[in-house]
Amino acid sequence: MLALSVFHAVPSGGTGRMVRDQPRRESPSLAGWGLLVALRSCTAKARTVWTVVAAAAALLSLLGPLSATASAGTKASLVAMHLAVAAVLIVALRRATAER
Repeated sequence: MLALSVFHAVPSGGTGRMVRDQPRRESPSLAGWGLLVALRSCTAKARTVWTVVAAAAALLSLLGPLSATASAGTKASLVAMHLAVAAVLIVALRRATAER
């Protein structure tokens, strides 16, 4: 829902927002959650370690939109969507996990 809101809020610079050959990917979000669960059983600092890994993964995820063959407006909206979704996931999953 948040990504859709960003999609409509960020102007595309007068061009369409179309990026070819980019399938939807929910698996990184699920992998992040799985990593958090695994870390909780291995370390007392699971939340801190996971937050660092999640932030690094969020930054790496920007390579896709930034390297896409698309207009500047499209790239800006894709980067905004990536950052918005990453922020929500990191905050929500971090809050859902208490440090031991």
